[in-house]
Amino acid sequence: MKKIIAILSIALIAGCGVPSKPSDPSLSLVKQTITKTNITNRKIETVNIEGGTGVLIDDLGAYWVKDGVAYAVNGMAKSWSPSIEYARNSKVSHNSIQDAIRQK
Repeated sequence: MKKIIAILSIALIAGCGVPSKPSDPSLSLVKQTITKTNITNRKIETVNIEGGTGVLIDDLGAYWVKDGVAYAVNGMAKSWSPSIEYARNSKVSHNSIQDAIRQK
């Protein structure tokens, strides 16, 4: 009986892995633009917003991807990705991306 319980316990623990998040093309676009910092092991969240995708890194760097183009939403994102332009949609901001993520 103890052997069965041990086997079931191991099977249960092994099956409790965290599912991997599918690769988000918007996130890949943003990652390609980042040249001034390392985002490995950082909290990264994405959300649909204003017909594009908002990307928030560590609640600091905010990006918006629309029609296959990544834009910086705030100064932190621009400092990490100096080659991209700022988003020109006034409805997309660091705060609006944070709010949209909270409402998910």
